Amino acid sequence: MENSYKKVLITGGGRRLGSIVAKNLAKEGYSVFVHYYNSHLEAQDLEKKTKHDPGEVLLLRKKLNNYSDCKILIDEFLSKQSKNNYEHFTLINNASSFEYDTSENFTEEKLDLHLKVNFKIPAFLIKYFALNLSSKKSGSVINMLDAKLFGLNPDHYTYTLSKYSLMGLTKVSALSYAPKIRVNGI
Repeated sequence: MENSYKKVLITGGGRRLGSIVAKNLAKEGYSVFVHYYNSHLEAQDLEKKTKHDPGEVLLLRKKLNNYSDCKILIDEFLSKQSKNNYEHFTLINNASSFEYDTSENFTEEKLDLHLKVNFKIPAFLIKYFALNLSSKKSGSVINMLDAKLFGLNPDHYTYTLSKYSLMGLTKVSALSYAPKIRVNGI
């Protein structure tokens, strides 16, 4: 299967690691759908920089606050037409919240924020992706974890807890959605 028949959605893909991944995939011929919300200028710049690549970058602006926002984003991604007839679809859960706290000063609000953005939203995105992927198509999910999980230190307490939750989601989803969808974490 050639790369030109692969369609990828990267959440939080407008800047930092997400934009680097998007640039490289566009160079390889993928159709890359970049989800963003606040990084409008960076996302537009990414789209311009990849204009002459073999693949393409298409922008999807959406605030991901809840269950229905996730459904809408997945529906847009799977239904949006571009220049290719796709055989493989990939969801990269890259969007995250990364705010400093410790075990002594964390708050309910920070814990809720990290769990929502880094765990709950990816769980719903994977669910809708699996439910709406045609039985004739193959799919993959890549959850962006953090090296911090394998070299623990006490800072960013609730962020780290949420990334542990994402790692658990990755393992359980890999079992739950197989063989239709392959789920991995990086």
